[in-house]
Amino acid sequence: MKTVLITGATRGIGLELCRIFALELDFKVYMGCRSLEKAKNAIIELGNSVNIIPIVVDVSQEESVKQAFEYYKQIKPKEEKLDILINNAGAQLDWIPNGEYIKTFDIDIELLDKIFRTNVFSHLIMTRTFISEMSEGGRVVNVTSGSGEFWDNNAIMDFQPGYAPSKSAAIMMTKKIAAAALPYKVYVNSCCPGWCRTAMGGDDAETSAYDGAKSILSACFINKKNPPSGYHYRYGKKIPIDVLPGVNITKYIPFSVRKYLRKILIPVYYKIIALKEKNQNIKQRKNKNAK
Repeated sequence: MKTVLITGATRGIGLELCRIFALELDFKVYMGCRSLEKAKNAIIELGNSVNIIPIVVDVSQEESVKQAFEYYKQIKPKEEKLDILINNAGAQLDWIPNGEYIKTFDIDIELLDKIFRTNVFSHLIMTRTFISEMSEGGRVVNVTSGSGEFWDNNAIMDFQPGYAPSKSAAIMMTKKIAAAALPYKVYVNSCCPGWCRTAMGGDDAETSAYDGAKSILSACFINKKNPPSGYHYRYGKKIPIDVLPGVNITKYIPFSVRKYLRKILIPVYYKIIALKEKNQNIKQRKNKNAK
């Protein structure tokens, strides 16, 4: 049986991931949780699946992660290896959807540290702690956000001074972890689930927790024969995070203009990538036939 460990798994997207992996894909699911009581209630909500096993862990605290790792080694079968690690736990403590938000000059450094510990440092701590128990060809998916993409429409607003920068840092941290994981033959990518209707995303979000889970799920299984590593995805598509795709920006373009350019250029960007891949596949087949 394939295995997956999901942090922040007792609600929202994390809970939906548990449901899909355990009930639809027949994975053994290790449900990362801060509260065992909440995990037990979540498992009941999912029909008391025997495929779901709770593991208490506060991902922002390295000692807690180490204790969770030792517990995992105690309860798992001797030959079992983790196939997928999803670093889903996140903290959005500087903004309440459709409510209060903290401005950049007003954010408390201790709060900023807490946000970064959960959204960035935990990805490193969890991965380096559990990687020795991961299978060859295993996948790590760090859940990030479009808020961390530099061309996001909110990037130049006095808004989310902790959450947005932490998600940018998480994307770069993913690249560093991907490089470090190469000797283990474990592939590491980040993924944006989209803006989802959850406790964190609020009721006005564009998509459901199920949609967000499917976006993350796609990142877990991208290209099984030649897995990518160190990239950023959304709904199975590779996303550039620094500039508008396909545009060489030589001067400042207002974000109000970028918003409309993005709608036009991203579909074109994907078509170009698809065409390049198609031509590359044709070339490879020709070379193979020539041999």
